[in-house]
Amino acid sequence: MDRQFNWEKIKASCKKFFVFGSDNDEYVSPDITHDLATILNAELNIIAKGGHLNKKAGYEDFPLLLDSIIIELD
Repeated sequence: MDRQFNWEKIKASCKKFFVFGSDNDEYVSPDITHDLATILNAELNIIAKGGHLNKKAGYEDFPLLLDSIIIELD
């Protein structure tokens, strides 16, 4: 992406971030996923052979994401 983000403003907007990625995403490399997690000081979750983590890759339901949100709300 050729866009600059205001990371400090983004980080100030939320108390906790989660980054989900795959080790075989055809669009987003694992390096970019790791970099994003580092920038946001986020909890990183790598899904083995998850593809792009979209419907095409079989992710109509994403229990790991839902569980992460529920745990934070408790």
